[in-house]
Amino acid sequence: MLLDLLFPPRCYGCHHPGSYFCSSCLKKLTIRSLDPFPPPPLVGRLSLFKYDGSIRRCLVDFKYKFVSHLSLDLSDLICHQLITRFPNLLSFWQDNQFCLVPVPLHPYRQNWRGFNQSYLLGQLIATTLGLHFNPQVLTRSRFNPPQTKLPPRQRIKNPQNVFQLTRHSPPPNIILFDDVYTTGATIRSAACTLPKTSQIWAFTVAG
Repeated sequence: MLLDLLFPPRCYGCHHPGSYFCSSCLKKLTIRSLDPFPPPPLVGRLSLFKYDGSIRRCLVDFKYKFVSHLSLDLSDLICHQLITRFPNLLSFWQDNQFCLVPVPLHPYRQNWRGFNQSYLLGQLIATTLGLHFNPQVLTRSRFNPPQTKLPPRQRIKNPQNVFQLTRHSPPPNIILFDDVYTTGATIRSAACTLPKTSQIWAFTVAG
């Protein structure tokens, strides 16, 4: 509260004070469509926003400048768009008891950053939308360089074989949640670690 008084939020689009996404700039955000042909073993994929402009600046601040309190406004934005733009998908997830599983960070990176952005957002989104939430399905067993610092070809190979199942039994219907989908290598690596009997959706903030 005190920080908001001293440093009021500014819109990531027009930079006017008051909120991180003003009503005018919200209308300019590009909403993506469902991917009808996701790579196996995914059965569906949704990257909600196009990864550019104000959404990109917001996620960069959230992830790399440690502005963790952005999770509240960002999760509200995500939930509102899901409810209004994709009500059938949301009902399908709810009716079939899908469990939202955040893509884990390696402990070294999480300790350095202080939080896992996918965990923070995912927990808020799951609570608001009435979805199950389980961050204990996967662990990241190998430390690898950040995807953003690698050329496209290396990004595809970089996250291979970095995830492991925990001793917790994974739910049958899973939504793998992460902040950004670019090459899709991280999501696919996590999905391939899960049992072949799982029904797996990929859901990211942007892509």
